[in-house]
Amino acid sequence: MMDHSSNSDVTEFQQLWGSWNILLDRVHEDPRVSQLMNTRIGQYLSSHPVLALAVMLFVAMAAVPVGLFLAFALVTITVSAVGFVFFDAVLLFVGGRGKVQEMQSETSKPQKEEE
Repeated sequence: MMDHSSNSDVTEFQQLWGSWNILLDRVHEDPRVSQLMNTRIGQYLSSHPVLALAVMLFVAMAAVPVGLFLAFALVTITVSAVGFVFFDAVLLFVGGRGKVQEMQSETSKPQKEEE
């Protein structure tokens, strides 16, 4: 019984390993990846996989706070611009309304005749 489960585990591992190799081959065949791997940095990281993993994790972990900051900045700028436009419109409306009332009161007053 134990031999049968270990055989199936081995075949599952071999299938997983084969699919992983196919995926890696596809990635390495990408022209952008092959261009990067031909540089000195790409060759260095290829020969130092632990460092490459550390760099990849650092970039991935740094992308989250930077993305959150940029999203916060974009929302803040948008809200402040919209708020400024609304506030400006309210001031123009209130100021214009006062001016209209002032003009109406001037026209409704009887004109004094000069002698």
